[in-house]
Amino acid sequence: MTDKVFKLSEVIDLDPTEKLKKNQVAKKILMDNLEVYTRKINGYELKPFAGGSKFRNKDVLLARITPSLENGKTAQVSILDDGEVAFGSTEFIVLRAKKDKINEDYLYYLTISSRFRTSAINLMTGTSGRKRVNEEALKMVGVTLPSLAEQKDIASKLSVFDEKIEKNNEIIALTQEYLELLYDKWFVDFNFPNAKGLPYKDNGGEILISNDKKVPEGWIRKPIGYLVSDTLTGDWGENEQLEGLSEVLCIRGADIPGWNKGDIRSTPIRYVNYSKKKAKELINGDIVIEASGGSPTQSTGRTILIRDSILTSLEKPLFCSNFSKVIRPKNPNHSTFLNAVMNKLYNRGVFFHYEGKTSGIKNLLLTRVLENINLNIPPDDVLLKYDSEVGLLYDKINLLGRENGILMEQRDLLMKKLIK
Repeated sequence: MTDKVFKLSEVIDLDPTEKLKKNQVAKKILMDNLEVYTRKINGYELKPFAGGSKFRNKDVLLARITPSLENGKTAQVSILDDGEVAFGSTEFIVLRAKKDKINEDYLYYLTISSRFRTSAINLMTGTSGRKRVNEEALKMVGVTLPSLAEQKDIASKLSVFDEKIEKNNEIIALTQEYLELLYDKWFVDFNFPNAKGLPYKDNGGEILISNDKKVPEGWIRKPIGYLVSDTLTGDWGENEQLEGLSEVLCIRGADIPGWNKGDIRSTPIRYVNYSKKKAKELINGDIVIEASGGSPTQSTGRTILIRDSILTSLEKPLFCSNFSKVIRPKNPNHSTFLNAVMNKLYNRGVFFHYEGKTSGIKNLLLTRVLENINLNIPPDDVLLKYDSEVGLLYDKINLLGRENGILMEQRDLLMKKLIK
């Protein structure tokens, strides 16, 4: 059957009408719940409805604002019950398939295809940094569609890749949950393995008092900085390769969520004077911490643990931007423990109390964090046992993340062939 060309508005309903009562509690999807080039939404909040886009399962959410659209934030809703209506960011364009014209799954792949994305990006208007897609112009974009049977077949082939990606992401999420539970078991409940490999506290391990805090025998209570050799400021480098500059990868704050899932694809290339800046190159055991940014509801202080399992897969030196800092432990084998400590503090909202402002931007007062926050520090043998177990889990996450990147490349290559 011959392919047909349609206006987008002929095959989809753009921002279809749905009803939610004001203050009705419903699932809310944030822009942060959409991951780049990833079909499945990664979570939601239960919130009273006060406005925003509304949608059902199988609808496609397309980010309409820069840089989310350019970065590839597009997802297919699949986390709702039958008939359930959710709401989300006003920066989503909701696309719903007209089922007699376009297959619902095919619609998702159409919206992440390079041709469609280029058309949408070219229809953005507004001031730099706040550009949005002109929805009326988007409705007029031409799309070429094969028969419904062919669409279903194409979507089925491409879904094989996304199903594997989603399974990997489930394993990554469960591994991260286990890492949190293991930290609490060892360092909060004090049930780290004793000399016989049994849980310390549950098998009569002695608990002492140090600086008014309970600690196991042999542990000390010190500031976080006791474990730190140095802190370094990142370097953003230059946009182009001027004389004397070398290509490097440079982690931004926006890259941190992806890196913690082993996804490094969005990391930009920058150019630095490598001979002068080599001391800032990231090495095994470094912890990159977001030093500037955040929001009223999100503190600074998100971290990435740098492991050899990532560094050995890179073809360029790795740096972080000047909006980040590097915490370099005295002993690289302590980095898994130190990173877990920083994550715990971030998740508890502690870093909100260690922030200053410069020109309206929040800055983490890292020196104060390292000097003023005390923690229970185990002896080296406990930290080494922890590192040997937890390090393998970080490496597993990195491996699955790299596999996801390869799967996405394969999917996108096939998509170019199948979707016109």
